[in-house]
Amino acid sequence: MSFPLSSNHYSTDDQIADVVSFLSNDDTYSTLMDTRFIAEFPEYNELVWSGSWVDTESSNVDLEYMSWVAEWLENYTPVFWEEGEPYMAEPDDIDPED
Repeated sequence: MSFPLSSNHYSTDDQIADVVSFLSNDDTYSTLMDTRFIAEFPEYNELVWSGSWVDTESSNVDLEYMSWVAEWLENYTPVFWEEGEPYMAEPDDIDPED
């Protein structure tokens, strides 16, 4: 059974930040996040926030930056978004045919 990592009441940027924080502090994924994630998104820890959204102009990143982060998370971790909420898939949730 999967479990939510953030609320669908939060902005997508806040949800992504919650997911990155969870994975970075999880023993199973911390090495991945410290190496591959940071290699792919070296500016992530320096992002400038404006309320619940990343200020892409002040952060000097593309408008699509956080979408790219979400896509990376879905491609390289068992995280997926369903009905506007990020979930962590449990090993028994993953279908080998997918």
